[in-house]
Amino acid sequence: MMPLGLSFYTFQAVSYIVDTYKGTMPVEKSIKKVALYIGFFPQITSGPIVKAHNFFSQLEKEHPFKMQNIIDGGQIFLMGVVKKTVVADRLGRAVDAVYAVPEVYSGITILMTTIAYSIQLYFDFSGYSDMAVGIGKCLGYDLGRNFNMPYIARNPAEFWRRWHISLSEWFKEYVYFPLGGNRKRFGRSCCNVLVVMLLSGIWHGAGWTFVLWGFYHGVGSIVHRLAIELMNRKNWHVQSVAGKKIGNAASILLTFLFVNTGWILFRADSLDTALTVMGRILTMEDGIQYIYVYTIIFAILLVIFSLYVILRKNGGASYIFLDYSKFSSWFFLWTVLLLTLAFFYSGDTAFIYGGF
Repeated sequence: MMPLGLSFYTFQAVSYIVDTYKGTMPVEKSIKKVALYIGFFPQITSGPIVKAHNFFSQLEKEHPFKMQNIIDGGQIFLMGVVKKTVVADRLGRAVDAVYAVPEVYSGITILMTTIAYSIQLYFDFSGYSDMAVGIGKCLGYDLGRNFNMPYIARNPAEFWRRWHISLSEWFKEYVYFPLGGNRKRFGRSCCNVLVVMLLSGIWHGAGWTFVLWGFYHGVGSIVHRLAIELMNRKNWHVQSVAGKKIGNAASILLTFLFVNTGWILFRADSLDTALTVMGRILTMEDGIQYIYVYTIIFAILLVIFSLYVILRKNGGASYIFLDYSKFSSWFFLWTVLLLTLAFFYSGDTAFIYGGF
């Protein structure tokens, strides 16, 4: 039996201790305020992780209930509910079925399942984060964004700037920088990256699959750094606009392939299962065909929205707030509510990151 949210409030406690030790924020004399920061209930089980100086600066302000905060926070919360109950939980049915006995399923089925798990994990965790951010917004607190369209990242480093942003920032500030960050020689900075990613893997779980997953991402980040270093030395740069667009598209696709392969280690319950999954995908073995239609639907929708973010938002996503003075906003809201009630999965499901 483990205390609820142990790792997340430990992260926040470390943030407070280190920040006060370094003198970047004053020591808080009220134990109630420290307890509120460490145990702020909307995000205690799965984040986002809020740094001490960001939270305590908000505590100095008054937090009266404002209708606009409740409206905006409610919309963010609803977005999280849709992500979790409609997308993640439905995809989880297929993922759990295939990963239970991967040796009986065909290679194409397992390939589709790995894609389904990538989408499930993203929508499950970002859905929880949206719920936490939404509740915090209702109470007048800004917990910050925890995800920013990570599957349009062009390299491993950018992926970690978009995925679980609060955890990535925490490791950067409290582990990577104290180890020397980029201030040391190139080889030392690469070692620092590897240490951070290994620690991230161990934090997710004590099994060898998580250790290898962290090592895998660490090596991937180092290879990307070496490639950039080589390109800069040789002055290998694409000059044409068309070439840059093709290069960006290829980078996004390769990065997704890299991340998706890593999720196999992340999802598998053992190394044997991970090797079985990878082997059947590479050899396209015959077996039971189980192409879950929701995988195709949600993958297409995610691609369409990703293209919209790239073309219209310059690669940065943001929450969409409705203007309730317009009929179209009410129509959109009720449509989303009705579709959610129609398609949500009512089975027994838990938040994936609640187990880390």
